[in-house]
Amino acid sequence: MQITVDSTLIEAVRHLAPVIRAHKDEAERARRLSTPVVEALTHAGLMRMLTPRSLGGLEVDPLTCARVIEEVAAADSAAGWSLFNPLSWAFISARLPDEGAAALFGRHPHAVIAGPFHPPMPATPVSGGYRVTGRSPFASNCHDATWIASTVVVMAGDAPRMRACGAPEALVAFFPREQCEIIDTWHVLGMRGTGSDDIALTDAFVPTELTFPLVPERVSGSHYQGPLYRFSLMGALAATFPPIVLAIARQAIDEVTTLAQGKTPFGSTTLLRERATAQVKLAQAEAALRSARALLYATLSEAWERTCTGALATLTQRADLLLATVNDPYLLVAVQLLDQAQQFAADVAHRGGTVEVRNATVRLVRAQRAGGRANILPLVTEASRALPRLKVAGFAEVVLPGVRVVSACGLIEHQLLVVEPAAIGIALVMRPRQATLQVAVAPVHERL
Repeated sequence: MQITVDSTLIEAVRHLAPVIRAHKDEAERARRLSTPVVEALTHAGLMRMLTPRSLGGLEVDPLTCARVIEEVAAADSAAGWSLFNPLSWAFISARLPDEGAAALFGRHPHAVIAGPFHPPMPATPVSGGYRVTGRSPFASNCHDATWIASTVVVMAGDAPRMRACGAPEALVAFFPREQCEIIDTWHVLGMRGTGSDDIALTDAFVPTELTFPLVPERVSGSHYQGPLYRFSLMGALAATFPPIVLAIARQAIDEVTTLAQGKTPFGSTTLLRERATAQVKLAQAEAALRSARALLYATLSEAWERTCTGALATLTQRADLLLATVNDPYLLVAVQLLDQAQQFAADVAHRGGTVEVRNATVRLVRAQRAGGRANILPLVTEASRALPRLKVAGFAEVVLPGVRVVSACGLIEHQLLVVEPAAIGIALVMRPRQATLQVAVAPVHERL
């Protein structure tokens, strides 16, 4: 089966790239995307890529979606994230009943859905729906959203209502933006342009048709019967998040390469570009990035072909898709190169030069892992430096047996996340106020 990418959309992004780049500094200052960039992304149809055609969307294939996001992120990583977030919600909306999908997109195909996935808010059952009161952080795009989505837990009195399987009854709910209060909390080191403030709801009513149960079983509405909506959630994540990191890693390599052309390290008379160690590191980084990118797009292509032909994925094929999504090399390459670029940049800046390496880029790669369960983009940790064997596992830090994270410096706030059942340890999630955070560790002798 020959799979082709819609080059029209990719060319449209390349025409938009100068606009996106021109407003990067404005986004950093305002802590949200600039209006011209939001309008450019919207008018080009990029916000509608995963919305059904029957509701005014483009319903593009996952490979086209991935290429478009990669191009946008190459112009500005915050813009790439701000595209990824509403597209993810648009894809998840396939589980809504028809009345709910029509309410979201029927009258406004350009609707932008924003919102946090975690933590869930308590929802009280009432006639025709639920009443929700709560607050959640990291609602990227909330200022420019038409709808705010959030996970909620249905309550029975003071405790969650339980399903027959023994799990709490969780839903995804959609609220008009006007029902939500935006709380100005997005004062961070990195990805400032995403506008990821907190949102709060106070006794907000959500009708049943604007909710769906958060369960593994999937039933798509009548607008969502195309092959795109048979694609797995992990596949959709693979088509939306990794391209941002690939673009950042490419920017890092290009930045270091440019700096190396005229950089003479302190105490040396040899340009960096002529040093064998620098050449080896850049070559290794280039190979790792190209390999990771090839793995992602090849795996996505195979998964999409299976979906189009109706074939079911084997356990190994599903694992391959997960591997391509959370592939370590491009994350590690990006981190290492960005660190190196910042070190080079310090000397350049000292001599009056300028560089385009931002804390936003560094913090994105250090903090974000594709766990599929939460937006942890702004959560910054240096634990991997303090403990080389500490494994970052998407939803939280998962620590090897006998160790747990107990404290960190330079925090505005701590938040304890629940990690997956098989994990050992806890994590402190933090909003940073300084560039380097130190994480202290201590031994533990029992499972937490």
